[in-house]
Amino acid sequence: MTRDAFGGTLAAWRIDANATGASTSWAIVSGRLDGHSAGAGTDAVVDTFRGTDMAAVALMRVSPLTGVSGYRAAGPIVRATSIDFADNLFYFCMVDPPSGVAVLARYDVETRVGSGQRFTELGRAPMPSDLSGFVTVTLCARGMTITCEIPAIGVRITGTDARYADGQAGMRVMQADVEVEWFEIWAP
Repeated sequence: MTRDAFGGTLAAWRIDANATGASTSWAIVSGRLDGHSAGAGTDAVVDTFRGTDMAAVALMRVSPLTGVSGYRAAGPIVRATSIDFADNLFYFCMVDPPSGVAVLARYDVETRVGSGQRFTELGRAPMPSDLSGFVTVTLCARGMTITCEIPAIGVRITGTDARYADGQAGMRVMQADVEVEWFEIWAP
């Protein structure tokens, strides 16, 4: 098990190359991991962990940006083999309060676009559109079964996919701000 409560630096994290300051960024602020994306999404993975069957758990809060269209979401990623601006390759549990939906997604080469908004949907579930507090979000990959859970609001989405067998775990944010109190990776 690997746990980060963000008391230090981002030394154990690898940030994607498009996190360049004002429009997309990752930083530790007041003991939290804060991610910001004003346009294209941005990703961060724990560089010291790689595995096959894994769960990523984040205690997080999403604050969607206003005045933009498309998904305004954040959440954990697993089995990431690339977090490049053009080639995002991973599974994502997308928590999108303004749309009132949680989506289990796969980013792949077939859906790549510069905006980071396209993906292959593996499943979705309704959620409160006024979700504003911290919630625990779990994304688990075990064999071909990928599961996204937000227990506090009764969300559970399960999909089956064999595209990615292993990789890293981390976080993604798109057209939103995300605050992560703690992040944990474990092998189920």
